[in-house]
Amino acid sequence: MSASAVRRARRLRVAPKAPQHDRGADGPAMLARHRVPYETSLGVMATLTSDGHMLDRMHARAQINDRQYSAAMRLLEMCDAAGLSIAGAAQYGRIGHGGEMSDAMADARGAWNRLMKGLGGHKADLLFSLCHERHPGTAWLATVQAALDDLARKWGMRG
Repeated sequence: MSASAVRRARRLRVAPKAPQHDRGADGPAMLARHRVPYETSLGVMATLTSDGHMLDRMHARAQINDRQYSAAMRLLEMCDAAGLSIAGAAQYGRIGHGGEMSDAMADARGAWNRLMKGLGGHKADLLFSLCHERHPGTAWLATVQAALDDLARKWGMRG
């Protein structure tokens, strides 16, 4: 809004009109987001809309390299399989009768716990936080990179 329009609005005691932003579900900002159609367990088509995980943004900013990113993606899959994902929907279909953990989830949780115990201390804590989209900050970034390198070596990833 121009300065003369603001002066005129003040003289008329009218608040200047704020620019309108498109905040609707069908607006350009929403439609620009990554969208993946999928079929739910009830046979209904739905759309998963995502801005990507923090790991995607870290990779795009060259805070982690390709090999570290691959290890982080595998770790994220393990976190989800173990029922430790930040998304509540991660539990759907994997919790047994009465809210008990399914055998597959129990096995995945055991594998997760062994992996974290093998890493130990700060590395395990930082990677768990990373799976929950908490950036380590510049102070711990090198430790996260080293932990992801350790996992990539363990899993035989090249790069």
